[in-house]
Amino acid sequence: MELVKRARHMAVGLVTTTEIQDAMPAAMFAHTRRGSEYLTIMDQYLHPSPSADVIMGGVAASLLPQSTASSRRKDNRDLFKEFATKGYHVITTRAEPQAAGAPDKLLGLFHMVEGGLMDKQVHPLDWPRAVWDTIELDKAVGVAKKWAVAHWDNTLIIVVADHVHSLSITGTYWEGDGKKGREAVRVYGETTFLDYDDADGDGFPEQVDVSRSLAIHWANHLDYYEHDKVLQEPFAPTVKEGEKWVANKQCAEDGALQTGNLPSSENNAVHTVEGVPLTASGPGAEQFHTTMDNTEVFFAIVNALGLDARQGTSPFVATR
Repeated sequence: MELVKRARHMAVGLVTTTEIQDAMPAAMFAHTRRGSEYLTIMDQYLHPSPSADVIMGGVAASLLPQSTASSRRKDNRDLFKEFATKGYHVITTRAEPQAAGAPDKLLGLFHMVEGGLMDKQVHPLDWPRAVWDTIELDKAVGVAKKWAVAHWDNTLIIVVADHVHSLSITGTYWEGDGKKGREAVRVYGETTFLDYDDADGDGFPEQVDVSRSLAIHWANHLDYYEHDKVLQEPFAPTVKEGEKWVANKQCAEDGALQTGNLPSSENNAVHTVEGVPLTASGPGAEQFHTTMDNTEVFFAIVNALGLDARQGTSPFVATR
């Protein structure tokens, strides 16, 4: 992000469903040792110069003065006002962007499109809500691709994750013949068709808790109680007892205890190291192919834009 602004004076936007200073959006510009240093990252949004022209995401806890109940700040700085002094138009509802017209700089705090919440759902082993957020991301990519039809000659769309979680589709889950728990997980020829339904065609099933649902299981986790069924409310799979995280017994009813394989110092699932899918369309898409090291994605973007980190004119070609 710094390179395209410095070398090409391009406008840059960050849009996320996470907090705007969360690790995924912050990776575009922040210089800090830990992704958890939210207050430091918020300062880097503003200083020494604004990092992005459009910033939209969720949660205002790092921007509000400590006198506000929901603030996490340790001072009385109001970053909404500081963004305004930097020339940002600040919005907090969906209707406001239309009223704002087309300001040069925009800060919006609500819910948006980057799939950051998938990670937040999968850590506590909540696969139904992670799948729902995956559909949200898919629909957002669809909007971008539709827009790109009229801008095909200068729009490169890249869709990629930053890491993997260990969930796998095992088969389907069905209690129709009286079986429950792990015995109701149907694999191979016994899976048959799911009965999710999308009657209104909006891309989302009308009901997630259907009679024959996906069966999804995990390769890395602490001890926890597996329900296999969709829970109406998110749950904490573990609780802390002394120095250890153990299975949450409040989830024991109708759940089967799953013995974990992670150290008891962890409180939920952790990231894994498999490769992730990457898709690209538009000018420069041919540079994304086969298996790539994650650092090569950066150079492919640089080459597609014809950027030179030294003068900002002639193409910069990466060598290995």
